[in-house]
Amino acid sequence: MRYLREKFFFPPSCEQHYLSSTTINCPTFSNARVKQGGYSILSEGFWGERTRERHFAVLVMTLSGNGKFTLEDGTSFTVHPGQAFFSASQGQGHREETIGKEPWEMLWLTVWEDSPRLKEYELNDWQVVPFTWDPELKNLLMGMLNEESYNDINSLSAIELFAQLFFIYLERALGWTESVSVRSNRMRMAPLWKKVTEHIDRPWSVEDLCKEAGISRSHLSRFCEELYNMSPGRIVRNLKMKQAKLLLCNSDYSVGEIADHVGYLNAANFTTAFTHCIGLSPRQYRQQYRTIIYDDNTEV
Repeated sequence: MRYLREKFFFPPSCEQHYLSSTTINCPTFSNARVKQGGYSILSEGFWGERTRERHFAVLVMTLSGNGKFTLEDGTSFTVHPGQAFFSASQGQGHREETIGKEPWEMLWLTVWEDSPRLKEYELNDWQVVPFTWDPELKNLLMGMLNEESYNDINSLSAIELFAQLFFIYLERALGWTESVSVRSNRMRMAPLWKKVTEHIDRPWSVEDLCKEAGISRSHLSRFCEELYNMSPGRIVRNLKMKQAKLLLCNSDYSVGEIADHVGYLNAANFTTAFTHCIGLSPRQYRQQYRTIIYDDNTEV
């Protein structure tokens, strides 16, 4: 069987906690190219279907209960507590569902295929791997959710710190490795992208980035290519476009006001940059978003 669209069914007794766009766009998650994530307790009757070649990978870590995965080629297996299911972005589709009456408790992430965090974890299709469960991993994710609700002047900084720790515990749990030098460079760069995100209205030239980070232009370029496969300018542009998309979807600001908010001199320059990056003009993107009919049973 081939699954043609993402579909999910959640019985009323399911408990779900999704990371908000605030957390997804924090520097650590943004740089890791996280698409979405959360904590779920899925009751009997839950099922979901994911398509093949999604362009994002799926990671599901079972904390308690049991889940069943059925792949398009007919392979079927049950995952138990302490097991993680990983489905590659270009792999086959699958169906996932609860097994038995005990709720299926999980932490999950979806990550875009160009994530630098997945570079050394080469996988063409799927794999079930053991993970070392540490309750702190769940506590860190719930800490981010709590900060989203608290929403005071320190929440963005707290979310970023939670996110950094979350990835450290996640990589330890899954046995992912990163060299000392790469990790050191990543941690060194994190405050820079946090600063850029907090002051997204600035133009942020490469010289500004170098001054803020306290490194030379050559070092900045090398770090960005090694860590993110992008130039410094492209990283800044992507951060600006992400903020612009949020404003287009969740505010009534004009295109000119959004251009000013994300640091463009005028609406024309912003529209050109946005269209080149996203493939739609700001107005087309906003219209497309607002004409979507949301169905709670379509996608996690």
